[in-house]
Parts: sequence; structure tokens; C-alpha cells
Amino acid sequence: GQLDHDLGLLIGNQSTGRWMKASPMENPQILATEIGSWLHNWKVAGALKNDTYANAPTHMRQRSRGEELYETRCASCHSMGAPAGSLAALRAIGPDLAGVTRLRTRPWLTRWLKEPDVMLAEKDRLATSLYLKYNKVAMPNLALRESEIAELLTFLEEGYPTETAKNVARQ
Repeated sequence: GQLDHDLGLLIGNQSTGRWMKASPMENPQILATEIGSWLHNWKVAGALKNDTYANAPTHMRQRSRGEELYETRCASCHSMGAPAGSLAALRAIGPDLAGVTRLRTRPWLTRWLKEPDVMLAEKDRLATSLYLKYNKVAMPNLALRESEIAELLTFLEEGYPTETAKNVARQ
């Protein structure tokens, strides 16, 4: 089933002992930035001389299905809690999604995630105002199943774990 597969990509710097887990579906520019800056100074060996791949973390924080959906389907256009003026905020094509579940009703969000194209065609007031506010870039229909929408909305309600949220906000 779905739980048999891990969408994680483990990337590390053996000489410094720094490791990260990313999605293989990640935006290549974001992934390159993470490798170049988060793994820091990847060309120069660090002080940890005896660290090897065998010492890489065996357990990474388990991401929820909602977080995986956000990272693989939403993060290329939306930030979540990015400070104004940050690279993540400037790179965003659509609105920041932090707090969106408090701003919009769950039925509206569910329908928006299921059929944004239909809602725009029907001239839904809120959908149309978002379309106009964000340079007439339409939210694509991501063909999400009901269960995926529920998992994504749960993640948007709960957000990232505290440590991850701090790292995301810095980007």
C-alpha cells in the first residue's frame, strides 16, 4: 500500500556529518539551495574526520501524508509562515498558507482544493478575488482525492513541528 513507499531523499555530507531528508519531487531550485546552504560548505571537509555514511541518522522525523502533499504539490507556489521579505515569501506565487484554515471555512477549502477550476468558472467571489490579487494566476486542479484533501487540511491546521517551522521561517 501507500505506506510501503517512502518519498524521502536522504542527502548528506559525510565529512561534516550533516544530513537532510527531502522530497525527490522538490522544486530543483529549492533542493539545490538546501544542498548548497543547509549542508554548508560541502566542498571542504569538516572537523568530524571519522564520520561515515554508516553513522548517518537511521531515523528521520516521520512526515505526515498531509505534509508530503504540501511539500510536493503546494510548496512550489505557496509559502507557510514565511516572514515578509524572506526569499520564500518573495518566491511565492500564491498566498501564504499559514492560518488559512482559520481564515476560510473547511467546506470552502475542501471544494477549492478539489475543483478550483470549476469555482473560478462559476465566478465564486473569493476564488475570483484571489485570482485577481495574485496576478491572474489560476490555482491548478491537482486532482486530489477526498482523503488527500482531508490530510492536507489537517496539516495546514497543525503546521510543521516546532523545529521544522523555525527552519522553514528562516528560508
